[in-house]
Amino acid sequence: MSRLWLVVAGLSAALVVSGCSSDDTAPASSSSAPGAPAEESSSAVEPIGTSDCVDLTSANLGLLVATTKEDAQKAADTLLKYNPPAKAKAGIEHFVGTGGTQLTDPDYDKNNEAVTSWVRQLCPPS
Repeated sequence: MSRLWLVVAGLSAALVVSGCSSDDTAPASSSSAPGAPAEESSSAVEPIGTSDCVDLTSANLGLLVATTKEDAQKAADTLLKYNPPAKAKAGIEHFVGTGGTQLTDPDYDKNNEAVTSWVRQLCPPS
């Protein structure tokens, strides 16, 4: 259970930091959807605005603390609006399938890192 609390605490801190780090409330201008990478490679992704970061980080937290597949799907729907790359999308889908974080999940670390690193690209800590 302590691992879940560490996840919740860490993501809550990230939410507060990213939500308060900028006065920019408009999403980054782009010809594609917010956060859409030009390629699947590790190319730099332009950060998004504060209100979108709050939305994104809240959904990430919601995905991890979900206790049902339905709750995880609601959070995933928000995350998917930002066009995650394939690895992050696979991680999101994994957590929907497991109904959020499961302490016995052997694939937790890999999937959490995929989603969290993508969120950090869009909403870098200040």
